[in-house]
This record gives sequence, structure tokens and C-alpha cells, in this order.
Amino acid sequence: MLQPSCPVLKSSSRGAQRPPTSKSQSGSSSSKAPGKQQPPRGAAASQPADRAGSSSNNSASTGGIDSGRSTSTSASTGGGSGPMPHLEGLNEEQLAACLTEARVARVKAGPGSGKTRVVVARVAHLMRQRGVAPHRILTITFTNKAATELKERLAAAGCGDGGGAGGPVAKTFHGLGAWLLRQCVSAAPELGVAPGFKVLDTEQSEKLMRQAVREVELQQQQLAAAAAEGSSSSSSAGGSSGSGGGGDRPLPAAALPALPSAELTNRAVAQLGERLSYVIPYLKMRLAAAAPTTPEGRELEAAARLRAPAPGQQDGGARQAVSLPPAAPEKAARVARGAPEDKAAADRRAVAARWHRKQVQAYISMYQSLLREHNALDFADLIAAPVRLLAARPDLAAAWRRRFDQILVDEFQDTDPAQYEFVKLLMRPAAAPPRGGGGGDPDPGTQLFVVGDPDQAIYGWRGAEVGHMKELLPRDFAATATFLMATNYRSDPHIVAAADRVLWADSRSTEALELYKPPVPARPHSALGAAGAVIRRLVFPDPQAEARFVAGRVVRWANGGELGPRSARRLGEVAVLYRNRDMSRPLEEAFTLRGIPYTVVGGQPFWSYADIADAVAYLHVLLDPLRCTVFLERIINQPKRGLGDTTLDKLRAAARAQRMSLSRLIFEDCLREPGSQEGSSSGSSSGSSSGSSSSSGSSTASSSNDSGNSTTIRRRKKSAGAASKSSSGGSSPTASGSSSSSTASSSSSTASSSSGSSPTPDSSSSSAGGAVPAPPLGSSSGVEPWQLSPELATVEGALAIAASFAPEFAAGSPMHGVKLTKAAKEGLQSLRGLVCALRRMADRGAPVRSLLAAALALSGYVAELRQLETEGVGKWTTASKRKDVAEEAAERLERLAQLQELAGNPAAWVTHDDPLEPAMEAVMERVAAAAAAAAGQEAAAAGLEAAAAGQEAAGQEAAGQEAAGQDAAVAPQPQEPGAEAMAPDAGPEGAGPEGVEVVCDRGLAGVGRFLEHAALVTGADAGDSAGRSGAVRLVTLHASKGLEFERVFIVGVEEGILPSGRSAADPQRLGEERRLFYVGVTRAKDQLFLSRCKRRLVYGRPEELPASTFLRPLKLKEEEVLSS
Repeated sequence: MLQPSCPVLKSSSRGAQRPPTSKSQSGSSSSKAPGKQQPPRGAAASQPADRAGSSSNNSASTGGIDSGRSTSTSASTGGGSGPMPHLEGLNEEQLAACLTEARVARVKAGPGSGKTRVVVARVAHLMRQRGVAPHRILTITFTNKAATELKERLAAAGCGDGGGAGGPVAKTFHGLGAWLLRQCVSAAPELGVAPGFKVLDTEQSEKLMRQAVREVELQQQQLAAAAAEGSSSSSSAGGSSGSGGGGDRPLPAAALPALPSAELTNRAVAQLGERLSYVIPYLKMRLAAAAPTTPEGRELEAAARLRAPAPGQQDGGARQAVSLPPAAPEKAARVARGAPEDKAAADRRAVAARWHRKQVQAYISMYQSLLREHNALDFADLIAAPVRLLAARPDLAAAWRRRFDQILVDEFQDTDPAQYEFVKLLMRPAAAPPRGGGGGDPDPGTQLFVVGDPDQAIYGWRGAEVGHMKELLPRDFAATATFLMATNYRSDPHIVAAADRVLWADSRSTEALELYKPPVPARPHSALGAAGAVIRRLVFPDPQAEARFVAGRVVRWANGGELGPRSARRLGEVAVLYRNRDMSRPLEEAFTLRGIPYTVVGGQPFWSYADIADAVAYLHVLLDPLRCTVFLERIINQPKRGLGDTTLDKLRAAARAQRMSLSRLIFEDCLREPGSQEGSSSGSSSGSSSGSSSSSGSSTASSSNDSGNSTTIRRRKKSAGAASKSSSGGSSPTASGSSSSSTASSSSSTASSSSGSSPTPDSSSSSAGGAVPAPPLGSSSGVEPWQLSPELATVEGALAIAASFAPEFAAGSPMHGVKLTKAAKEGLQSLRGLVCALRRMADRGAPVRSLLAAALALSGYVAELRQLETEGVGKWTTASKRKDVAEEAAERLERLAQLQELAGNPAAWVTHDDPLEPAMEAVMERVAAAAAAAAGQEAAAAGLEAAAAGQEAAGQEAAGQEAAGQDAAVAPQPQEPGAEAMAPDAGPEGAGPEGVEVVCDRGLAGVGRFLEHAALVTGADAGDSAGRSGAVRLVTLHASKGLEFERVFIVGVEEGILPSGRSAADPQRLGEERRLFYVGVTRAKDQLFLSRCKRRLVYGRPEELPASTFLRPLKLKEEEVLSS
């Protein structure tokens, strides 16, 4: 029996050059088979006999010297002449992989085998010894954190500057998809989005899914009402729309099943939305890989026809990641029984009545329509859309295949079917040698180098298929070379042996042995000596006793100096791993009581906090005001500005009546349409029909905020004309840049007098296209006059200042005639004025950080938080009793400050992408020429109509064009995003044609880049994936992958927890659970504790759980620990 001690932790005092032609080779080359594999101690490893490749079983010998501690290889020969420092220190396994000339190579890299170092050395070798231009090398990772780390390590190796410039293209799969789509969107109308499209994160997508459910329900109600009245159902459905929609949203009546009798409550809508959040991404992933030409509206039908995976393929995505809806609704009797007043049972019946193929297909079609209305793609589209596009467009596919000569993929075992297909579509086939031996070297095609470890494949639940690396790659690419890296530089030999026993507890199949090589520990035994001291198996009465022991052991190590001196304790070298996220609670409580600093790795992501999401939503509204309903509804009354649910319902009804979106209803007359005359009245731009306005995409959204390549053009040499235009006042994003004083509400005069100057911004601004920067903002210090107003200290004062920038609701405004209360009108004007002021700042080239700060100030958001920080002392929040209102407000302000700091550091979110290849330019030019010809024919027909209608209208149009031409002589016309990159004389980002500088971090283009970065950052990136160095890490087993620690606790190693209860009847799931435990074991360097509890609450009930079957192969004596 062990009695844990309980001391308190003592506080401390503080060019497109192709590689040389590869020789013909087999993927199974014959290097000498090593004998007994022991890492050399102090001896230099010899060069491998064959650099070209290696076989599965004898390819990688073990010159195992820790890559970072000593040097085992003196590399001075290779594909080029001269020394190769980038290969020094590699062992024979690593060196063989780096030097391979095989067209397709897979590297099975075990834990601690130096995987990232091999990727870096491979890239350096390609650039230095084989002469591959860096922009023709593509490296793909799964997280932005991994991509950033790779760039930094490449820069340290002399390949780039750390930010991506001068080095290879390093992107995540989703970042690569977004980049490809930005480049192709102008030439690919089949994508259904315009340049400057948005990327929605998971939360935003799920909100649109719930809206899709409500939209379909509304249409079904209208069809039912029309049928009851005996009118035409199709005409009745035609005018339907939910919370403000466009004219193309209604679905055909034939696509809608009969309205279920069960009432749909908000809770039932949420349940349907949650189901859709699993089904829709799954469908996009599966269909992109297996049926990319599936037409919209037939997705579920096509998915039902997909065959099951072949035996042994281990299709984790198709296996049972998502259950598709049945062909017919489930009978109510099987769904939920209960009294009529049982609301939960009624909701379950309502959901079941709608969860069938035809109804769910209607939801999916409506969701896709809402995405188009927002000019947006969801996260799944970033992979699925490029795959569908390249599969349907041979011209674009051929151009992109010519883009890269080398593709390297990290963590290849985690690819899903769509990602695997994406990689295949980028592979250029090798060209046959020319007849007669003339005409130069044949094209060797794109070379593929993948690194991964099928033994660490733990993401089958999200669609990853371990079979891609194990079976499909050698099947799809003949003569795939295989390299096995088994030397472990990380862990104590006892831990290495234990991990191997865990992994291979079951019988080893021939298929599994193909990628198996016994692990070889490269480091000596730790000072703990015996296996029983290095790995301990413990049992506790309950989770509280387990947590107290862990906390007590950390205190003992810290106070005893085992984690370093007090001034530099390495608490970050201790980690507690667990299967489920909710298992951290007793650990957090125990650490708090003992005063132990800790951090929950992979906890709530930074970007998911409400205040951060609100700030991001404000930037989205700024970027694309006419197509931002999903973001607008989030912040329309945040902070409160008199626009509650009742007012919002009135606005939605008005939007439905005018067949436009809610955002267009509110902001259309605030924004000057392209081509409208300067100085027109505030309502002039809204006089056009909704159809014409929607055809423009979103007026300024398609011109001024097109962030396809997220760049704007700034003229270095400003002409006198530009200066005079700046001083006299030019076109602005507001409806009338010169009439703000006449349209300001009475509240603006109060704000103006209190600030000592008019809050109206300087009237000078650039064209709506955002292509020309304006002079310095507001004053020589770059501060707008309103930003100096003391009125910003209160929410009311900030809203009053914002309202002063908004045009009144003129006769032509969509808002004219909408009956609202005085408070609602004032609140709406403050929101409209906020957008007008921010877009004017953006149009003049304000940095993203300044725009974000202005949005938070002018909306009253910061003022409200500061007021809560002052007045909330001692007032407890309803969400948590551990912090009062003041502390919560202070934390929110701190997060917003961190967001502004990030916005002010463009190096963290601006990527350096290379221009398109000439082949891609030719494709774009052909598509553009065809579109221009079609547009010319339409314009000619329109001209004939105008002539027939009378010369007076044509004369007015010509006069307007002449007036606009005076500005056009000074300012360039709005450019399609990426046009500068596709120009023949364009260079890499940051340089452009003479006299033009590419700006990536300012104005609307900068906002677009920043928002795309926010959308692409995954939960693993946004959370504290590494943790603080001075805090113990609490982390789930899934989130621990890729990390390492000196001392590791794995708690809750019980049957039903690890492995999970759901995996017992599924051998494939059980195998993934075993690999998950293997990942946890291999995180430990020096010491490992495996613990379980005799009793644990499971779904609120105390249960006795036996020890996990995964512990049996370790044959460790179990030690019982009593509660203190």
C-alpha cells in the first residue's frame, strides 16, 4: 500500500528548374540487411549502400544517433557537388529516405524517429543538390501550427525566411484548397461563389444549417396553406424565404415532402442542425472522392449507391463515421413514447418525422443556397470543392499538375478520401522518353514523398483512412519505395519495449508486418533503472484520489528539485493524459487546491470565445455588408442597441417582402454601387431592383473587398490629380460622402460638441474598388477625429457617434417604410454608421489592427466591458461562481487585446504565395476572353435597346461616364483579385509592376486575409497546443499526438473508458483505441504512470470498471494507492 504525501507546492521567487532525370528503379531496392539492430554509441554511421530506395523489411538500417545530440553521418556526396550540411547527423534510415529518387516514396516514421527533421532535410536536399526551385516544392501538413513550425525549421536550414518567402510552399490541406480556389474562382463559375468568397467556420456553418431547416419548414407550411386554399402550390412556394432571403432560395415544390404533423420547436431545430453538422461534411468528403460529378440535389441518393469498402481497405470514413438518413421516416411508435405534455418526447418525434432522405436532401439543398447567398464556402468545401473542380475541369487540372515538381505530405496516415484524391489530382504523370533519344530529358512527373505512421492512426472517427498509406498508395503508384524509421530517440528503452508490446498484443498479420520493424531505443536507460520504476501501474478508489496522488507527486518533484531549480521549474515537462475531455475536472480541482500551475491543452479554442467570435463577426460585416446575414444576426444587438427579437422579426419580414437578404435590406443604401454617380443621393443606389442588385454579388463586396489573393494595389507615385481628389472629397463607401453633416441624426451634434470637432471623417477616400490608398487617416497621426471623443467611454456615446455616419432612410432606401420604434431606428443607424465609418477607413488603407480597434470602440463593445469591469466587482456571473463580473470582463478585454495584437502582426497571418504559372495564366486568359465575348454580345443588345428607348437616357449615361472618367484618369479601375499575380511581369508577393506595391495587411484586402486565417485555424491550432512551459499540461490522448514530456500520467485506463465502450463490438474501432493508447505511452521520455479507478461515475451513475485489456501485455504489478 502506498500512502501519498501531501505537502503544499512551495512557491518560487519567479525558378522553375526541373530536377535531374531519375534513373529507373524499383521501390524495393536491395540495401544490406542489418543484423541485430543496436544504435551506435559514438561511432559514425556509414552511408547506405543504395540511396535510391529500400525494401519494406531491409530498407532502413539503424545508424541511430540522436539527431540533435550528436552527428552520425558526414554527408559530403550526393546528387550535387560539394558538402551537404543538411544531411549531417542523419542516421542510415533517415539518410536513405532523404536521398531517394523514387517517384513515390512512403516513409513509416515511428515515435521519436526524427520525422520532421527528415522532411526538412529532404526539402533542403531537393533545393541544394537537385536544383528544384523552392516555389515548385509543396509541403502539406494538417495543422497551421505544424506548417508554421516547418517553415521555421526550413528557414533555420537556409530554405526561406521563416515566413514562407524564398522557401517552398507550406500549407495545410485546407489552406491549400483555399489558395487553389482563390486562384481559380474567376475562371470557374461552377464553384458557385464570386471572388472574395468567405470561409465559414464550424459554428457559422451550423447556424446556417439551422436556418436551412427553418427555411424548408416555412416553404412546406406555405405549400400546405396553398393546397388548403386550392391555389397553385408552385406559385405559393416561389415567394418563400426565411430570415431574409434572395430570389433563388426557394426550392422546387417537387423537392419538398409533405409537411410533417409534428410541430418543430427550437430545440428540435437544434437537434436537426446537429445531425446535419455530421452528415453534410461527410457527404462532401465522400462524394468528392468517389462521385465528384454528383449534381446538387442528388447527394444522398449518390451516397446511398456508394459501395462498401473492400475487405482490408479499412475505410474509416465510410465504415460508420456517419449514419445516413433512411429512405422513409421512422415510425413514431419506435421513436419516443410519453405523455402528450412530454416536450422532449415530442421533439424526438418531430425530428424522426423529418429525418428521412427526401426531407434531409431539402435541408442540404437549402443550406447550399444559403452558402451562395453569403458568397461563402464551409470548411469541408475547402477540400471537396477543389477536388470536384479539378475532376471536372481538365484544363485547370493540367495547369495545376504543372505547378509542382515535388509534393511532400506529413502525417499521411490521417488523410481522408477527399484529401487523398486531392493529392492524386496534383500529381503530374511521368512523360515517356522521346523516340530516337532526342528532344531532351523526359519529364519525370511530380514526385511524392509521404511521411506517417499507421500505428498512430487515431482519427478514423473523422474520416481518416489508415489504408491510404498501407494499401492504396502502393496500389495506385507502382514501384512505391518504402522506408522504415524505427530508431527511437525519445523514450527510455523500457517505455519503447512496453509500447511495442501494447501495439502487437494481437497476432501480427502478414499485411501488418509489411510496415513493421522492431523499434530500437537510441538512448540509454534513465537513472530510475528497473522497468518497475520507469513504468508504474496504479489503482485508486475513485477519480478524486487519483487526482490527489497526481498533484502530490508533482509537488514532490517540484519541491525536491527533480523538475529543475525553483527559478526555472520545468512543470511543462509533466503531462496528464486522459481519454475524454470531461475527465480533467477532478485534476483541475486538485491542482488548484495545491497551488500547481496547469494548462488544459486543447481546451476551449481561442477563436470560439464569444467575445472573439463577436469581433470576427464585426470584421465580416465590414468586409461584405450585403452578404453577411449569418454574422450580422450575431452582433446586430451586441452590445444592446434596441434591436431585440421583435425588431429583428420585423426586419426579416421586410426582407422577405422585398426578396432580399437581411444584410442587403439594412446596408444597401449605405454603399455606393459600382458605376453609380458620385454625389448621388443616399437612396439612389437602392433604387434598382433586387434582381439587379443581387446580380452584382454584393456591390462593393465583389469589387472593394475581393480578397481572392488578399492584396490591394497601392500607387507609390501619387499624381497631383490624386492629391486634389483627396482634398476635395472623392467617392466613398457611404451613400453620399459629402452629405454626412446633413444626414447626421441629432445625437451626432451632441457627440460633435463634446469632442470639440465634427465626428465626420475626412471626406477624402478612394474609389469603391479600394484600389487606391488615401492620404493619412483623419490627421497626421493616423487617428480619426471621432476616436479622440470622450463620448466613446460610454455605450450610448459610442452609438451616437456611429449613427452620425449613417445616411437617413431616404425614399429609395429598402428600409424606407419599415415601421420601427425610435430606439430601434437609432440602434439601426448606429450599426449602419459603424459600417460606413469603418469602410471609409478601410478604403483609405487603414491597417487591420486599426479597423478592429475602431469596430470595437465605435460599436460600444469595449465601453460596455470597461463599464462591467468597473461596476461588476462582487457581482457573480451565472455561468461561474469562481469569477465575478469584473474578472470576467477583464478576461474578455485581455482576449480582445490579444486579438488586436495578432491583427497587428501580419507576419502571423499573411502568407507568401507565388504567382501562377504561365500555363495557368493561359487557361485564365482563355476563360476570360470567352466571358468577355459573351458579355460584349449582351452589351451590344443592351445598347440597341437603349437607342430605341431614346437618346436622352443614353446622353445621361454618357455624361455620367464622362464625370466618372475624371476620376478614372487618376485612379485605376477595380481589379479582380489575383489579376496582379497573373500579370506576365508580376513577381512574388510583395513586388509588382513598376510603381506598384502589393499590400497584404491593410484595408479590406487585409481584413479578408485575416478572416481567412481565423477560419483556417483549427481547434488544435487555436488552443494551447503546447501549453505554458511553467505549467503542468492536462491533455486528451488525441490532442497529445506530436507532443512529448519527461513524465507522463495516463489516467482512467479502464475497460469502457480506454478502450471506449462503443468499440467492444467493432474490431476496427478497437484497433484504433489500441493505437490511441500506444500514442499516449510513446509521449513519455523518462517515466510513465498508468492508473485506473475502482469506481467511476459513468453517465451520472457510479460503476465498477475493470482494468483495461490494454494493460495485460505489459505484465506490470498493480499497486493499490489509498486515499490521503
